[in-house]
Amino acid sequence: MGNTIETYIDFIQYQRPGLKSGDYTLDVSQSITAAGVSKKNTFSGQQLNFSIRGERFTLKPSDIASVYPPANSLGEHSSVFPQVVLSRNTLPWERMIAEPKDKTDNERQKVEDMPWMALLVFNEEELEAKVEVEAKVEDKGAGNENGTIMTISDFLKLPNLQLPPDNRKPVLESDEDGNDKLTVVNVKKSLLQQLLPSGEDLARLCHARESSLRINLDNTNADSLYYELWDAKGQLAHAAYAPVEKLEDNTFHSRLEPGKLKAGEYDVKVWINDKPIDINPKTVKITANDEFGQKVAIVPANRLPKPGARSIVHLVSLEERYHWDGSQYSFYFDAQCKDDDLIPLVSLKSWSFNCVTETHNFDQMLARLIKDGKGDTLNTLRLPLQPNPNNDANIKTANRYLESGYVPLPHFFRRGGKSISWYRSPMIPGHKPASALPADTFPASCADALLMYDEQYGMFDVSYAAAWELGRLMALKNKGVSTSLYRWKRLHSNQLKLAEQQEMHPHLPFHQPVSEAPALPEEVEKWFSALGLLKGLPFNYLAPDERMLPKESFRFFQLDPDWISCLIDGAFSVGRVTAADAAADQKLHQDHVAGKQPSVVSGFLLRSYVVKGWPKLQVDGYKQVASDEAGMDSNKLKILRMERLSPNVLLCLFEGDVVAVDIHQKPEMLHLGFDIPKPQTPDRYTKALRDAEGLDKDPSNNNKPWATEIVDSSDWDPQSRVVHVSHLYKDINNKKSRLKFKGQLTSAQFALSMVEGVQKVRFVRTGA
Repeated sequence: MGNTIETYIDFIQYQRPGLKSGDYTLDVSQSITAAGVSKKNTFSGQQLNFSIRGERFTLKPSDIASVYPPANSLGEHSSVFPQVVLSRNTLPWERMIAEPKDKTDNERQKVEDMPWMALLVFNEEELEAKVEVEAKVEDKGAGNENGTIMTISDFLKLPNLQLPPDNRKPVLESDEDGNDKLTVVNVKKSLLQQLLPSGEDLARLCHARESSLRINLDNTNADSLYYELWDAKGQLAHAAYAPVEKLEDNTFHSRLEPGKLKAGEYDVKVWINDKPIDINPKTVKITANDEFGQKVAIVPANRLPKPGARSIVHLVSLEERYHWDGSQYSFYFDAQCKDDDLIPLVSLKSWSFNCVTETHNFDQMLARLIKDGKGDTLNTLRLPLQPNPNNDANIKTANRYLESGYVPLPHFFRRGGKSISWYRSPMIPGHKPASALPADTFPASCADALLMYDEQYGMFDVSYAAAWELGRLMALKNKGVSTSLYRWKRLHSNQLKLAEQQEMHPHLPFHQPVSEAPALPEEVEKWFSALGLLKGLPFNYLAPDERMLPKESFRFFQLDPDWISCLIDGAFSVGRVTAADAAADQKLHQDHVAGKQPSVVSGFLLRSYVVKGWPKLQVDGYKQVASDEAGMDSNKLKILRMERLSPNVLLCLFEGDVVAVDIHQKPEMLHLGFDIPKPQTPDRYTKALRDAEGLDKDPSNNNKPWATEIVDSSDWDPQSRVVHVSHLYKDINNKKSRLKFKGQLTSAQFALSMVEGVQKVRFVRTGA
């Protein structure tokens, strides 16, 4: 097999912190034991008070890496376990959910493995009730579904807090203030009893994940290796030692943790026992989508969303709200608490989403774009052709323009006349290998110099003139760039004149030598680079007719280098007034502007609800279509720009000619779920379980599933849609030998067996 390097995601049972959050006291004592002497001294007054600080009543926005299903999304989510991804992987285990039933270390460790938070899924009608309290509160809107904001002191005054007898009131920690705000959601006892899992089930659901690079080795006797990552500039990006672990199949691997690397290519060099070893491939390509070194915690819910309804999700705090009930750790309810009583819970995060038909699934929506784009536009950015059943010559000519990406637009002349002219955006539907502009086009004196006229049909092509004028207006709009550019030109002109004077009159004394020509200011150079990637351009210059990019559409294009050159020359024309200015600009344009952009830039525009419903889409572009994933990876293109232009429109630019695009979700969006049931049996869920390698099929047995779990009434309640985690866990544990899991099934193995793969849809350009 050889020594290889690959990306890897580890599923981890838990990530307990070194110490739980809270206030601590350190007592210092000293014991001396020697032959014939035994003495212990306790130093009074030698106590050290310190605190471990962690979130308790609120979470910072940065604590939430992502949620699934995405907030406000519209899709087929009825078979998935909603989840929240926390950016700190120890967060769910930093506090205690209950006091252990006894003081043994084993029991305490068992409770410490239970997360102190849970994700609860509510149907829209279940959170209509509000609670009346004698406190000043702030409603967050929509009844009780978003919760109520109040102070910690007011929260502690609420009735029905339902705290275990040995913990009647939460004690404020040293840095907490009773006036600090929190969000409270109120849930009926009868509903809460259905939704809240036991502490043991919470531990089976919650897990951690780490993404990293991994080196696979055929054989080695070493227990560690040394590696270096060198970037494209020849600079050392990361170097470290990493342990080598032996796997059950007698192979070896070493997990690298280089942290977050910038996009680019990195040469990998590895030494074992001071001897270099070969790694294939020798170069690792990091894209803007990769996030190595990311360490997160996952808190899934135990309830499936209701089909055809809106769901509200709350991440709630259960700190010290559980107790030992004689058989398991469960939420504490007082004997006097009635079924209709409202139980207040601290809400750490909330969002909502809508669950609709399967046609609104991520892959189904994107696949429909491929099908809808098979008309005459062929998924390229242009207008549909005009019908021409009679083979009319004029319509035939017009269609040739439309095929090239042109749009007919009104043209108003300076003297009041009107006409129709052709305009083509920088995003052309085909290829343009050679420039159509004369070599002496730049610098242009004005926009009119770039107008093109078709004498046969009496129509103007205003594309390049519009680009030049837009560039000039963009530069003038940015006062910082235009002022800095003008000063640089004047300084360059003054130095040029000074050099000419010294050369023409060497006998005259000059006060200062002529310095080298100043470089283009960095902020101006960056602005021009961004302009070449269409940043800041009005969208109607990119897609001048809405029919070019209808709702729910995907369009390939390639940037017209001539259009970009006209745009940049227009921006560079600031201060170009006289013929002498134009002559000076010609050399400056050639030395500092021309050729700075990549020779070939291509990309796509996506207008779809998918952009809004799945805000963290990932994109990969390829210059060729290969037969396997390894071949595709070798053809991956660099992403120059990826930006949401509006809630529903995504723009992506690649360096090179893109022929295929993969759109998928982030690896952190891997979620637990069942297979979507058939329409005739909507409540009959199944699951093709994944094995220890993350595969759901056996490649040596005609790709048949390793094990299929039939979800019956013991695994879930079809009425409440609450999954009985303990039953499902037991069923999967019985199949662990087929799934190649060793030992007692852990939460990490349970999650890996239940995980739904990240959905990916590939768009291939017609003719590629």
